[in-house]
Amino acid sequence: MAEVLAAIRYDAFISYRRSDGGRVARWLRRQLLWYRLPRSMRERSGRRLRIYIDTTYELGAADFYEQNVKPALLSSSHLIVVATPDAVQRAVGVDDWIAREIADFAAGSNGQNIIAVRGAGDFAGPLPGDLAIRFPNIEIVDLRGAGAFWYLNPTRVSRLASEKLKIVAPLLDIPIEEMPRLRQEEEHRQQTRRGVLAGVVLGILTAVSGLSVFALESRNQALGALEDSMFATGSMVLMADGLDDNGGGSGARIRLLLVNQGCDLIDKLSSSSGVEPGIKRVCCLPALSRTGS
Repeated sequence: MAEVLAAIRYDAFISYRRSDGGRVARWLRRQLLWYRLPRSMRERSGRRLRIYIDTTYELGAADFYEQNVKPALLSSSHLIVVATPDAVQRAVGVDDWIAREIADFAAGSNGQNIIAVRGAGDFAGPLPGDLAIRFPNIEIVDLRGAGAFWYLNPTRVSRLASEKLKIVAPLLDIPIEEMPRLRQEEEHRQQTRRGVLAGVVLGILTAVSGLSVFALESRNQALGALEDSMFATGSMVLMADGLDDNGGGSGARIRLLLVNQGCDLIDKLSSSSGVEPGIKRVCCLPALSRTGS
């Protein structure tokens, strides 16, 4: 027995089909690697799980399986099989690596420690590698929906967390009588996380609202300053239009120049801001050449 335990390097080996099971398999591996028992239960086991998942062997040759994959498989205490439609359907003449892993693991010393995970498809659909025949009473863990952004759906989060414990418990040797306590502690942990997430979201919304109010106030201040500038410019135009040139041609030219430039400035400010000048429009002459010299 000691030799068998000494040979164990992994708590679980995850077998999956990359075409439609990769997302769930990677999600499960992350969840198991990060998982730690609640503080009140760490007297049982405070260690982190060791999980093996391979991403290259399906494209490798048979000797790669024998030299790399099979040793990791046989040195794992549990085999987790991700059941998906592609994991069951395999073209004729193409090696079925999942079936081979199941057969090799079942023939080993830990052959009864196989966990079936439904990753996609119908929950009651067929299982790969004749699992249903080998283990007629095998329990199926439902991880459908696991993957990116799974945490945004509260109902899905609660279900996946509960299903995940069905995998964690055997990997950490949690007895069946401790499962109610483990579920209770996990639910408390999920409630705490939801509270933290709600606080973060509320903080973000508050910050965004504050920035929106600040931006609105800044816009109003800018429009007020623009209206003041337009009014001051308009007043300048009115004053210039009312100047007495005392019969001098140069005074008339200066007055006309001020009026025309002031009118151009008001038109530009008004068109860019959409705000009416708010003063009586001055009838500006189109060009200096129309005045008598």
